[in-house]
Amino acid sequence: MGSVADDLRRETRDTVLRMSVAERFDWAFRLGEEDLQILQVSLGLDRDAAIRHIRRPAGPAAERLHGRPSRVNPLGEVTAILDAQGIGYALIGAAAMAVHGVTRSTLDVDLLAAEQRCLTPSIWDRLAQGDIEVDVRRGDRDDPLAGVVHFSQPDTRPIDLVVGRFLWQQRAIARARPTQIGEQTLPAVLRSDLVLLKLYAGGPQDMWDIHQLLVCDDRETLETMMLEIERDLPDLPDTSADRWRQLRTELHRR
Repeated sequence: MGSVADDLRRETRDTVLRMSVAERFDWAFRLGEEDLQILQVSLGLDRDAAIRHIRRPAGPAAERLHGRPSRVNPLGEVTAILDAQGIGYALIGAAAMAVHGVTRSTLDVDLLAAEQRCLTPSIWDRLAQGDIEVDVRRGDRDDPLAGVVHFSQPDTRPIDLVVGRFLWQQRAIARARPTQIGEQTLPAVLRSDLVLLKLYAGGPQDMWDIHQLLVCDDRETLETMMLEIERDLPDLPDTSADRWRQLRTELHRR
């Protein structure tokens, strides 16, 4: 028999699962805006300073972005260029969690790609015509990421294109499934691949996210997902495998 807390978590999850993907997506960003306002008041920060506070890395490869409701669609502009260039990409981060029925506070729109061409500033030139600022940041040889491209525009939701450097990330992008989010269709990584990305990032928030992603009433479905995770786990660093072993131990205790 589960605890009252377990019952409340189950009821919340069931409510989220009854929402459309677009509703989950929007709810996550509304929660993020509320958290940002609380942070501004509690720390006496303006909006930009509060966002910089939130975007401090939470792990060695943590993905941190910020955003607010948009009247235009810079996300559509960015993905249109990726499509035109033939560059594969997928939705990751909290937005992808919403696709899989886990909604939490976020100010992020994160995309994953695995091609170095994304870090060539000239492919983004046309965005300047729409007043979208592009900041290309290349990682060094020891960086867990090849780089990040940050897109921002006043009064719109910024986007980060996280550029990976490994084959397992390419496979995650190739397995991504198209998902309708409002008027736009975006490929979103599978739940198992999202777990792998979070094992790789390794921050405290990532570990919480993994726990939520592994909540499943169907034992067979959970076991299948765990097998999918362990299929690619050998390609991740040993620290990621250590985190997974710890999580598996915690799961068996439930």
